Amino acid sequence: MNHADIAYRVWKRYELLNFSPAYTTILTCYGALRLAEVTGDDALYNNVLEKLSPFWNGEVPTVVGHYGQYDYRWGGNAAAWACLNGRLPAEAEEKLTAACDDLLQLQPRYENGIFCQRKWHDREQWGFRWIDTVFGVCPFLLWMGLKCNRQDYIDEAAAQMRYHHKLLFDPVRKLYHQAVDARRPEITPGYWSRGVGWGLHALADLVADLPEEHPDYPLICRAYTDVMDGCLASQDEEGMWHQSMDDFGTFPESSGTGLILYALGKGIRTGFFRTPEHLAAFTKGIQGLSGYICLDGSVQNCCGPCCCPGYNGTAADYQNRGWILNDHHAFGSPLLALAEAAELQKKEIL
Repeated sequence: MNHADIAYRVWKRYELLNFSPAYTTILTCYGALRLAEVTGDDALYNNVLEKLSPFWNGEVPTVVGHYGQYDYRWGGNAAAWACLNGRLPAEAEEKLTAACDDLLQLQPRYENGIFCQRKWHDREQWGFRWIDTVFGVCPFLLWMGLKCNRQDYIDEAAAQMRYHHKLLFDPVRKLYHQAVDARRPEITPGYWSRGVGWGLHALADLVADLPEEHPDYPLICRAYTDVMDGCLASQDEEGMWHQSMDDFGTFPESSGTGLILYALGKGIRTGFFRTPEHLAAFTKGIQGLSGYICLDGSVQNCCGPCCCPGYNGTAADYQNRGWILNDHHAFGSPLLALAEAAELQKKEIL
């Protein structure tokens, strides 16, 4: 099987499982749209758009995820990407624009303007901040800003990436911590692979589509390079990244690996990453990740919901969460990684 064949099996397995609407629905639909684009499969593209229609139509009242109200319930990144590419009707653009307006105006913020939620250790206070946010809001705002010529959306997308990078990036390990003000006021000490992947997902999309004249563009490019350097230094011999990226005693984790590979593959495809080391890491990673995908499209070694677990998100806390066969987080990131691999294969790069 080639990379696209494996991706189709992952998508078909996902369809059979009938998960409730969640932020992972958005990620998986975006991955399927990318697969359809790479393979030229209009039937798949239309299938995914049909699944997204209830979202942007306002027929999905709630979606699991901190940004469900102003973002995910309207189709999030997947709908915004389809809208940017001219695949949604005018009424969808209107609904998504209204959702962006609500996100900018109504989402609580911390002191410097960074989006936040209620603190876990003090539910009366706002201030919980985590790297997962940038996956949720940055591509959504950027793509709708480009589509609607709304500079305020584009600026907010770049600003949220800048705020979160400054707060959560470790310049020594060159990896992201997950959160601040979760179970304790301090920053979570571990380096959770899916959290690092959420950050890289946003960085890859911003570097690819943020106008180069934007004042935050150089900083975001530097962040993309730095975090990817940290990831390359943390990849194991099999090509995988582990549940806690600084501890190979924790299990190899498929969803974080898939997100990192998506960001790496997209950077190679767009010409941002040009070295043999980047291509070798991607090739090894795709081979490793494929080993955790079953012949029926099931995905192993995916951590379930994992927000700052245990004491406060140490490597041991993340390890204790364990992995779940076919968790709802399991499908979107392999779809995205395999779609990038399929496109690089078409271009005879991979």
